[in-house]
Amino acid sequence: MKSKFAFDQLDTRLFKAFKAAADTLNFTHAAKLAAMTQSGMSQQISKLEEQLGSPLFKRLPKSMQLTPTGRILLRFIEQYNDQVNSLFEHVSDEQVGLSGRISYAMPNSCLASPHLQKLLKRRAEEAKRLILDIEIIPNQIIFKKILAGQIDFGFATEKPTHPLIESDLFCEEEYVLISKSIFGANLTPENLLQAEFIAFPGMDAYFDTWARKHFPGQKNLRFENLKIMATISTLEGAFKLLAGGVGWAVIPQHAVRSELESATLHIYGDKTKVAKNAIYIATLKGLKQPKRVQAVIDWFMEMVH
Repeated sequence: MKSKFAFDQLDTRLFKAFKAAADTLNFTHAAKLAAMTQSGMSQQISKLEEQLGSPLFKRLPKSMQLTPTGRILLRFIEQYNDQVNSLFEHVSDEQVGLSGRISYAMPNSCLASPHLQKLLKRRAEEAKRLILDIEIIPNQIIFKKILAGQIDFGFATEKPTHPLIESDLFCEEEYVLISKSIFGANLTPENLLQAEFIAFPGMDAYFDTWARKHFPGQKNLRFENLKIMATISTLEGAFKLLAGGVGWAVIPQHAVRSELESATLHIYGDKTKVAKNAIYIATLKGLKQPKRVQAVIDWFMEMVH
């Protein structure tokens, strides 16, 4: 008669080998991390695959990646570790250090905010065993990865509308029109449409938000109608183009603070009109986050309250 308990269906002693392989996606590195031989690690992972009845890794010519079953098992192990930590917290009444992988994503502009540095400082002080897996990707890809369970949470410069994603207001960022050159005339929609701009990921949303605040009702003053003289794939690259005298751009002010303070770049427009946009922390609706993930989200929220 089959036991109602699943103790004999899945051997948790095999988790160490799988976790090392999942974290490194390289059996050679994983074997060193787990202090095992490579053949021993392969055998343990094969046993796990046999117990689950499904492959955990897809072997590619020069790399490997987790299969859907592998991703499910990785999340299960991380939740299992959280539950074990919780057990020992209740038994010993002592705080068990946070550990495990935190995967989150954000648009390029968020990388230049002070919040990442504050997170790194707190991790160094309180949770050195946290593994940070951070992606710099646009909003729509962030939302897709949350829905697919590929990241724990994401920062977004727009409020998600998908019914399975929930969001909390994190902070606001201010967008400013900047250039290296000195612009003598007053800014008007007409001379802005004749000016030379640069384009980079996110610039379309930044410019349109800025234009709606500074020139409300000017429907023609949109990013799609600007004269684009250079395109680059990163915000950091945009700084170099601007500092080299190539064009104008609208950029989050926090991302270009040092250039403004050194007068390498200049802000233009009516400074009494502040163009702000909300930043959200997006998560999968109804999901109980593992302890380490919720702790990091709480740390971020503490930074702005």
